[in-house]
Amino acid sequence: MSAPSAPRALDSLPPVPPEFTGREQETDALLALLNPDAVASTPSAAVVSGLPGVGKTTVAVAAGRRAQDNGWFAGTQFIDLRGYDQSPTEPAQALDALLRSLGVEPAYIPPTLEERQALYRSRLAALAAEGHRLLIVADNASAPGQISPLLPGTPHHRVLVASRHTLTGLGDRIVQLRALEPEAAVDLLRQALHVADPEDRRIEEEPEAALALAAACGYLPLALHIAAALLIGAPGQAMAERAAQLTSMDSNRLVGLDDGARTVRSVFDQLLHRLPPQQADLFRLLSLNPGPSISTKAASLLADRTEHETRMLLDALVRAHLIEPADVRDRWQMHDLLRDYAAEQAKAHAERGRDIRRRYAQARDRLMRYYVRRAGAGAKSLKIYGAGGEPADLEGALKWFDAERPTLIAAVHAGRATNGCRAAGLALDLGRYLNLRLRHDEFRSVSAVAHDIYRDLRMPLGQGSALVLLSIALNELRRHDEALEAAREAHDICAGIGDREGQADALTTASNAWKELRRHDQALKTAQRAHDIHQDIGDHRGRAISLHSLSIIFSELGRYAEALDAARDAHQLVKGHTDPQGQGIVQYDIGVALQGQGRLDEAEKYVASASRILTELNDAFRTGMAYRRLAQIRAAAGADRDQVVAAWHQAATAYAKAGAEPEAEAARQSADEAARG
Repeated sequence: MSAPSAPRALDSLPPVPPEFTGREQETDALLALLNPDAVASTPSAAVVSGLPGVGKTTVAVAAGRRAQDNGWFAGTQFIDLRGYDQSPTEPAQALDALLRSLGVEPAYIPPTLEERQALYRSRLAALAAEGHRLLIVADNASAPGQISPLLPGTPHHRVLVASRHTLTGLGDRIVQLRALEPEAAVDLLRQALHVADPEDRRIEEEPEAALALAAACGYLPLALHIAAALLIGAPGQAMAERAAQLTSMDSNRLVGLDDGARTVRSVFDQLLHRLPPQQADLFRLLSLNPGPSISTKAASLLADRTEHETRMLLDALVRAHLIEPADVRDRWQMHDLLRDYAAEQAKAHAERGRDIRRRYAQARDRLMRYYVRRAGAGAKSLKIYGAGGEPADLEGALKWFDAERPTLIAAVHAGRATNGCRAAGLALDLGRYLNLRLRHDEFRSVSAVAHDIYRDLRMPLGQGSALVLLSIALNELRRHDEALEAAREAHDICAGIGDREGQADALTTASNAWKELRRHDQALKTAQRAHDIHQDIGDHRGRAISLHSLSIIFSELGRYAEALDAARDAHQLVKGHTDPQGQGIVQYDIGVALQGQGRLDEAEKYVASASRILTELNDAFRTGMAYRRLAQIRAAAGADRDQVVAAWHQAATAYAKAGAEPEAEAARQSADEAARG
């Protein structure tokens, strides 16, 4: 429905920049809130909020322009409340400006806030009675108190607010802005360059460098505009060179995001300087966390506060858009550029005195100790063929590792320079998880770091353990010759210091490499040596692992009776201990051997039991293996087609959960083939 023209010209919206892009979804959401015919209840305000530099003003203006083009409003009024300046616009000042724009002569504007608010609303009510709708766009609001006096008091008009804070108390109609998607960020750069020079083809000629530059800008519109301005000012500069300047390890991105008129740092400064001291302190401390996100528990250790106190401070930082909730509940993350800024501020703050530097060092130490302690406890739960004790909380350990994985990897690399021994221990515990989750490149990387640390510290016991894990990772990456070399080095180191358990572990992983190289005789001999050592030293866990290896090798050689004996011996070792995961694995081995002997009914019973155990333990990849084997056994036994198809589908689901997409797709195809008969 088109509104009649207002009695006074009201069109102070600034123009939408020609390079505006990538915000269709957000502007559509705001238009849905502004539509006077679609919103039945009285909206206090529509609020667009987000971190500094994310483009809130531009989105608000774009939505206002589209609403005006739709004929919804007879006029629009734009007012900058300067909420983050040293002298913000007071509500009385804002009302004075709005009353003047509504045609009130200065001499008739009353002196008090209450009187101005009453006159403002009466004028708006009069316009509504005449069928005129107005849109008020209030930019840079920092508090609800700046907006409340500007609300019209009638559903006829609309107020659209842009704020760096998530304003509450104004209604629940809030649209949150985040950084642009990578493609939209590159498009912004392209359009900005083309506006200045339609012949500028640097984006088209260097698409990968353009994407790298957008990533270095954190996909933040303000940073992208600054980068574009710098490129426009240097028409001969290659895109790759500008991207390299921002991504260089030796440079600070915030220094490079300054075009002389605008800086990313300045808008961050405005927000930080408004924070209460406790919030500002936590913001700086969060930069000490080595990873991209942090839990409330870890943040409380940094701040040396209770979790309840810390959560309240974190919630306040979320409202200020300095951090945001992560995808996992009770975790928090920070935009890359804000993280750089927080680290810069922490460094500057630490330079104020020795006490502050000591406090930061203690905070970092508390955090690292927490990660090491929790990872150690989690690794024990992941350790199969256990030696008894309390039941392992495998699901809880996996959940914690899943949430902390990027942070723990970063902690390993960061800790190498500050406390190498602690970082290496963390790497070994983390490696067990990464192997289980099939993250073999990361597994190889942290194992290599642990090896280098222990080697440099001349700690052969740790070096041998790290080499065993490195050998396992290399095997999983199908780099079997390298895996053999790492296993041999581990064996020699352990033999030199009399670590027989380490020797046996090295022999076991060497045996796996020989098996993958189709050198089964060598694999069998090596696995038997590992078993004999474990048996000689009374290591039941190690003996169970070596028997598992022997069972696999015997089955691959077609020596199913010997495979069954080895698997049953392993089953006896794990049956008496609190080790359901080990039981699931060896029951699977028994099923494989029985299948090889043609004893399909018995094989199905053992493999079905293994699949149930491994499912309950959330061991997704081995669950996929078990269901795949179960489908094969059922098919060979001539079972009902639906049962075979169901097992294949369960295998596909488990493999997909484990991130093993090739295996999942193969299982899906097998399910389709089985369904067709």
